[in-house]
Amino acid sequence: MPRTLKVTCLFLLLASPLNAMGDNPPPGEPPQFWRATASRMENEPVIVLERPEYVAPRKAVFPEEMRWQKLRTATLDKTCRAFRPDGKAVDVETVLKRLTKPQGVVVFVRYAEDDFKTDPHPYYLSMLRRDIIVLVVDANAIFDLRP
Repeated sequence: MPRTLKVTCLFLLLASPLNAMGDNPPPGEPPQFWRATASRMENEPVIVLERPEYVAPRKAVFPEEMRWQKLRTATLDKTCRAFRPDGKAVDVETVLKRLTKPQGVVVFVRYAEDDFKTDPHPYYLSMLRRDIIVLVVDANAIFDLRP
């Protein structure tokens, strides 16, 4: 009996983190894979985001030609926050240094005003490379949202 109990406890300890998410993905929008550059504009750190878009109207044939669509500029620490894949915030100077040239980033677009202050979900962060920059962006800053 003690051996069975030990094996059962070991199984529960190992299996519980794997099943912590359950059958459903986390709530909210999943991340996007875009590219970004960072610089200072009028002494404020800004991020220019670009997302892929189709060149021609969609067809059923793959692969289709893509291009980068520039979005409106976001201001770091005001309408855009930066993180590492371990969930810790990245300081402004590090972001400016790492994103001097267009580089791939993971972007969480937050559509609700209070959502912008929500950190990226660990479920998604656990899937990323260690050297990637993760951005949480207020949708109002980069899109022309119409009611």
